[in-house]
Amino acid sequence: MKSYTKKGTKPPLPETPSGDGFKIADDQRRIRDVESARQIYDRFVQDSSLRIRTINEVRAQLEGGLPYDQSKLEAQGAGWQTNVNFGDAQAARDRTLLPYWKLVHDVPHKIAVDIDTVNPNADRWSAAFAEAFDDFLDDWGADYFTQYMAFAKNFVDFGPGVVQWADYDSPRFGAVNVQRIYFPKNARMSPSEWDVVAMVRDVSPSELYLHIKDQKARKNSEDAGWNLKAVEEAIYQAMYGNSKRDPRDMTRVQDDVVQNDITIASIFEPLQLIWMYVRQFTGEIACYVFTRQGGVEDFLFENPSYCENFRQLLGVVWYDTGTDGLVHSIKGFGIKNCAYSKLLNRMKSRMVDSATMSFGINFQRGEEMPDEAPPIENYGPVNVIPNGLTQVGVYPRLQEGMAVIETLSQNQAENNALYRQQQQSLIQKSDTATQANILAGMSGELTEASASIYLSQVGENVFSECVRRLRKKGSTDKDAKAFVRRLREKRVPDEVIFDTEIRVRTAATAGLSSPMLRAQKAQAMLGMMQIPGVNGRYWLEQYIANNFGSQAVTKGLLPEGAQSNPQQRRAALLENMAFGQGTPLPVDQSDAHYEHAEEHLKPLEVIAGQFVQTQQISPEQGAAMLIGIEHASQHMAMLKQDNTQADKFQALWPMFTQIQTIAKGVIQYLQQQQEQQQAQPQQAMLQ
Repeated sequence: MKSYTKKGTKPPLPETPSGDGFKIADDQRRIRDVESARQIYDRFVQDSSLRIRTINEVRAQLEGGLPYDQSKLEAQGAGWQTNVNFGDAQAARDRTLLPYWKLVHDVPHKIAVDIDTVNPNADRWSAAFAEAFDDFLDDWGADYFTQYMAFAKNFVDFGPGVVQWADYDSPRFGAVNVQRIYFPKNARMSPSEWDVVAMVRDVSPSELYLHIKDQKARKNSEDAGWNLKAVEEAIYQAMYGNSKRDPRDMTRVQDDVVQNDITIASIFEPLQLIWMYVRQFTGEIACYVFTRQGGVEDFLFENPSYCENFRQLLGVVWYDTGTDGLVHSIKGFGIKNCAYSKLLNRMKSRMVDSATMSFGINFQRGEEMPDEAPPIENYGPVNVIPNGLTQVGVYPRLQEGMAVIETLSQNQAENNALYRQQQQSLIQKSDTATQANILAGMSGELTEASASIYLSQVGENVFSECVRRLRKKGSTDKDAKAFVRRLREKRVPDEVIFDTEIRVRTAATAGLSSPMLRAQKAQAMLGMMQIPGVNGRYWLEQYIANNFGSQAVTKGLLPEGAQSNPQQRRAALLENMAFGQGTPLPVDQSDAHYEHAEEHLKPLEVIAGQFVQTQQISPEQGAAMLIGIEHASQHMAMLKQDNTQADKFQALWPMFTQIQTIAKGVIQYLQQQQEQQQAQPQQAMLQ
């Protein structure tokens, strides 16, 4: 566990809570004591009882729950009836869930950054931020996919998708189980309006023991804000069987049912600890940790300055806006479709029963058949049927049921205006390109509102906080250090990296939420690449990303600048060799001026850097620098005249002007050297 000193450090967030050492005045607390905190938590659970039951019903449908109570069917003599969950709820959820990854990530860059500056390099810096963020996600690796999909699954199933940052500095978040987070009744969507939020987490005695295992751990934990005596009491309570589950929280029972884990030895059962976050009168967020049940009457942990605001603690994305923006009125896809899934399972079960009845051999008892008549006798392949039985053909009535199921499916598709990926096969089977465009456009228009709500929240509530942490000046986090290093390598000034106001949003566009629609529009723009003012590279990236995935952009295209137009760059390198030998060369109008200028400036930058450090330069280097900067200035003049390459001109301009300024110093240095050499023979003659 990280250790934190008392002065000048911020505590980590709930996964490994700790904080500054402090004393709290009673009149500054909004939570007076553990008893008050438990009363608030109990009220949360009481107000959420309906929500908990709803969540359990939804989970039952998604996790294979049966449409009928089997014990009741058997009690009624109907245990033979079909009672099966056909998996429609899970399949529908998965079809809805998986595209939420593609919506955000199947674009060349994951974020777009607006920088509050009029500097002409702003676009280049914005691109550098987006590329550095992509690299950060690549460093995060497979765990990012796991956390993102867990967060999106909660979002689709229940309504809120919640992430939480592990400590004060790390930009990596973890998905929060929304079944374990409690908001007050009538709480609204905006984090700035929250006063108190509670989260429940299972903590094993061994995890708590890490706080008191030795003197060093005890001192670090105490400095961080842990109450060691209360921690010891909680461990004792857990180890000796005094820990009891909250009988009101039936989501725990559902967890055990799914895991076939109804019976648990109490000595191994973790403690249920509550993290309660409270907005202080100063606006800061305080944190209190306590046990759910009695027996430990002190806070295990408390910090009145846990973080500055709720946005730095939790990133929340809501499925819709609910009723008047109330948190508990927001329902996810799983909740909205739970009743439909139950009905569909029951309809299909009855259809199976109907088909099963039709496959049997059925007889009708005649009036002349006595009650004591023997049953059908079976002798291997021979059946003896008594008099009075007439075989009856039973024909299944499946058409009506199939029509009902089809109607239900259509109704579901119409009512759930969600982001769904347009099926590739549907568009491929279109008779004409016009039909394909219409199909893709319908998919995009149907889902635009839903995609817009989702994208705006992911950008503002999740990615924006990640970038804020990556930009923190002086951060020792490895991801933040790598992020800053990459921006500096892309020649982004420190004042822009750390201080300038920026706005972060997702790079995906809600109006083009369908990948097929994006791909078609990008393909149409490829035909306009040669028109002056059109950024052909951008549209080529969009086309590749939407057809082959965002990873294909970096692998399928040469990096912009460094490897672009290799033949022209090879010619520029040969010219550099001529400059080094003191031979000037003319600039041709047909040269690729950006590639030539960049290759000429690279060695000049090295020579200029050495001159600044040593204040010395050889005559050969001086001649190469003067010839090279004059040649490069002609390329820059021609590049400036091309409006389609204005961004490239602006990208090279700072380096060019810096080298040009140093070149003036080189001229003065060489002149002084020449004057000194001329003066030496005269002085020798005088002597």
